[in-house]
Amino acid sequence: EKDEMEDHLRENLEIPKNIKLVCRRVDLFDPSELEKLAIDSARVVIISPTDDNRVTKMLLAVSNIITSSENTKARVSAILSSDQYRFPKSIAEKHNVTTLQTNDTLAKIIAHSCTQSGLSKVFTEIFNFEGSELYLNQIKGINGITFEELMYRLERAVPIGIYRDHKIEMNPPADTVLQESDKILVFSEERYSAYMAGEGTKLPEDYPMRPIKPERDTQTIIFGYNKTLKTVLRELPENVLKVTLVNYPGGDT
Repeated sequence: EKDEMEDHLRENLEIPKNIKLVCRRVDLFDPSELEKLAIDSARVVIISPTDDNRVTKMLLAVSNIITSSENTKARVSAILSSDQYRFPKSIAEKHNVTTLQTNDTLAKIIAHSCTQSGLSKVFTEIFNFEGSELYLNQIKGINGITFEELMYRLERAVPIGIYRDHKIEMNPPADTVLQESDKILVFSEERYSAYMAGEGTKLPEDYPMRPIKPERDTQTIIFGYNKTLKTVLRELPENVLKVTLVNYPGGDT
């Protein structure tokens, strides 16, 4: 029930004072029911993970409501596990839809972390949100400098993207010139801990960092098979010269 739902959330979440929490129970596939949620005036709509078929139906329903209204700034985010339900770029842009393909993303993470020493610790640090988190901040003094300069001048945070014109660009080109109105996506311990070092800060001699060339060639063994195998094989580093597939449908290779 609605009251139980709200009580449960308040008991388990630290809700900021400036956030008003409202719970609704609706049929997610009924357009007339969805209208109760004021989707046409929302800035962000997040569809929680469930099976891909249900997520796709909800995406279409929500997107149609937004498109039929005058709300052009709303963004819809959802998680899909399979590439089978990937939205064409033209439709995604028209409906402001951003989807995360979990199977494809995890396959890439596995391929890189199992062959590059220490990378698994980096992924763990980023995704477990212990100590540091991702924040979108306005940072003074960035007007006119490049993203490369921001990388070595920003203290107590790591910049990883730019929010501009209602869009986030991850890992933008090093020569991207920043504007004072830009918001920077940073990875830091505290939300407002990032600040710019002085203009006299010199670029380190060994900057930018270059990929470390593997010391030796190696081989990889992959047990089992699923649809992400092609992604794993495509993402393996160049120093992996031999791959052994175990229990592959076509026989061991």
